[in-house]
Amino acid sequence: MGAAVAQFFSIIGPNITPPTNMQELIPYLLTVFVSIVLVVCAFRLIAAVASAIVNWRKF
Repeated sequence: MGAAVAQFFSIIGPNITPPTNMQELIPYLLTVFVSIVLVVCAFRLIAAVASAIVNWRKF
């Protein structure tokens, strides 16, 4: 999922250059932050589903 988001925002690939100034750094960090949040949300969703499966007798 993180790779898909990174490709969507174009932060990976053969022609990527590291940010050289603040104007390039802020969108880059924002993109990385959004990618991390999406990956964390995916893991929380997987954990919630696993918890519901394990604790199925409660319901």
